[in-house]
Amino acid sequence: MDDDRPIEELIQEGYQGLADEMREALDTVDWRSAVQNMAQQHGLTDEQAATLQTAAESAFVGIIDIENIEKGLTDEVGLSPSIAKAISEQFDPLCDEILAAEKKITDRQSRGSSQAPQPDPRLAKESKLLSQYDEQLRQLKDQLADADPQSAKQLQRVIEQKMQIYWKQIVLVQSQFPDSFEGKLAESCYYNLQAVVLIFSSGLMRRMSDRTGGVMGFATGIVAKQQEKSKAIQALALLDKSIAADDGPDSRMDKARIYLMLGQKSQALTEVNYIIDNFPEDEVYLVAREIKDEIENPPKKSGCFVATAACGSPLAQEVILLSRFRDEVLLHSTTGRCFVAFYYRVSPPLAALIAQFGFLRAATRSLLVVPALRLLKAINFLEDSQDYRLK
Repeated sequence: MDDDRPIEELIQEGYQGLADEMREALDTVDWRSAVQNMAQQHGLTDEQAATLQTAAESAFVGIIDIENIEKGLTDEVGLSPSIAKAISEQFDPLCDEILAAEKKITDRQSRGSSQAPQPDPRLAKESKLLSQYDEQLRQLKDQLADADPQSAKQLQRVIEQKMQIYWKQIVLVQSQFPDSFEGKLAESCYYNLQAVVLIFSSGLMRRMSDRTGGVMGFATGIVAKQQEKSKAIQALALLDKSIAADDGPDSRMDKARIYLMLGQKSQALTEVNYIIDNFPEDEVYLVAREIKDEIENPPKKSGCFVATAACGSPLAQEVILLSRFRDEVLLHSTTGRCFVAFYYRVSPPLAALIAQFGFLRAATRSLLVVPALRLLKAINFLEDSQDYRLK
């Protein structure tokens, strides 16, 4: 051999280069005992027997040709030509046994492969249909997000029809292939779509209030707020169904956004933390990180000047509730935004005056703050604030 590396390294390299079937065949044939018997049969010394073992191993893993063993035993080991020839001839049936073992292994693997269950071509076609329906609905959902109220009503009817067809296809796949991943994934996508479309539809009235001026626009915004909250709760239930079918990051992210819309930041943080911990390779991971940072580092908001002066603290519950009404209702209608802008222009000097005199603070609480909160209670805005009691 021209390679100067140690024979042990060459043999190991030979083993690594063998096909898996030949490695297994060498393990099933007790060739080492056979070679040892040859050495004993021909009276080889321990050193000569060890050299014969190495030569045999080299031949079986392809480092040297089997035909060269006879010459090597004569030239390098010093055996007589007759003994070297006899040993060489004994290698032929041993090689045949190893090759026969390899063939059995190959045949067994071939039979196992042919007997393995093949994917049902019907499932592939039915799943393709599921994907088509899902894609069509997501395109309609994107159109709904940008549609004007009149066009949105037509889109909703189309979406409702498509959703019915999509669900029937899901039921068909799950009934014919109950263990298929495709059916579970489609079910998860279906509930996710239902939730997202529900949220979009609830936002239509809010957008209508933006286009409506005067008192009517303000009233429409209040009604829209209540409808959005009701539908948000329904959407959360649908997203829980989506996660139960297949726990994916998209439904978790949609839940986080709905919780933020409801002002429930701790629940939103739970969802984004779950995404960060369990889906680090998904593209939604970065969005989850951004939302987490925004929740944990909120911008400072200005409070209600007059209510703060009357109650003595920006952390008073009356101030917090009125600020919530500003952020969640007033700022979502044209009339409301105009009112807020006017209020912030005229209220600072009034608040400064009220804060100086105790009788003005008491009068403002009785004549302005409490009546305003009674109005919010009457329109069900305070239904979540169970711990607040109007005096």
